Amino acid sequence: MSVFGDAPLEGGPERRLLLAMLERAILDFVGNDPREVESAATWLFGGDVEHGEQGEEPSTAFSFPWVCEGLDLDTARVSAFIRALPKRGTRRIAPWYFMDRAEVEAVTERIVLERGIRACGGV
Repeated sequence: MSVFGDAPLEGGPERRLLLAMLERAILDFVGNDPREVESAATWLFGGDVEHGEQGEEPSTAFSFPWVCEGLDLDTARVSAFIRALPKRGTRRIAPWYFMDRAEVEAVTERIVLERGIRACGGV
């Protein structure tokens, strides 16, 4: 159950806010501004990009786990998916815009299997 009750798929204003927060963090994480990348990594992974250990509890308002819980997303799978996204580097357009969905899912699944993340829940 979502933090905000059973919202329709398109969601209400609260759900859209959580989606916007997650989207901004993802865009910052794959971006090319080192300060934004570091800030996003800290919020998304607790600063541990390599292992993705998230130290905060879902009860901490506006933390990454709390946002995932509010969106009914599995935090570990979302983290794996985000880590699998290629970095933008010096390019203006994120390279994953050109990736096939199956390619992104394959990379995500590899990370999930490597880290032993449970396969339930979905992104």
